[in-house]
Amino acid sequence: MNPAAVAHLLHHIGGSAKRSLEGASLGITSTADPLMSPSGRRLIGKIGIGLFSVAQLTHRFQIITKTTGDPHRTVAAVALRQYSDQSPPPDTENGEYEAGIVNVWREPATDPDAHGTTIVLTDIRPQTRDTLRSADLWAAIDSDTELGPDKARDLKPPAFHIGRLQSQSGDTYAGEAGNLDSLPWTSDDDSKTAFTKLVNSVCTWIPGRAGVIGGESISSNC
Repeated sequence: MNPAAVAHLLHHIGGSAKRSLEGASLGITSTADPLMSPSGRRLIGKIGIGLFSVAQLTHRFQIITKTTGDPHRTVAAVALRQYSDQSPPPDTENGEYEAGIVNVWREPATDPDAHGTTIVLTDIRPQTRDTLRSADLWAAIDSDTELGPDKARDLKPPAFHIGRLQSQSGDTYAGEAGNLDSLPWTSDDDSKTAFTKLVNSVCTWIPGRAGVIGGESISSNC
């Protein structure tokens, strides 16, 4: 996104410039078709709830974004208010409510031809952290091994994981084959290959899904 698009995004939480004529002036949609990106990729999302959705995962996050040919990248550090936070009453006369605070700045980029956006979660909620690392399942596996072969439920680790630390010994967990992780891609795969393998692995559970990377559609065989 260019700086104008970032500013629009942050000032219109709960709204979106996608699928609108305004999106073209911000470089978000194609001038010929508001359903497409400037490069011709079909757009996803349209009601502007992404910033609200990420608040379920983290209290704070960063948006780091850049367009091709721009010698600078735009960085926005966002802190969204939680429902339980004490905050000033809404400005009922103007219909405005302070949903959080944000600092935006520009910094030089060493890769002027780069194009894309990165979202960094900087204050992940404890319950989110436990969910992402399958804490309940790993705890059940630990307790299962203590029951003995007669009572054990033969629980299996998650199909895909990045390894973990044993809760008691502090040693790094190693899988049955001695690997620390179980991922659908390898460290030697480039980004497109890794993403294709990710999509194919997800399609094992959700048939017919596909993804997009670098403006190109990635379809699966499942």
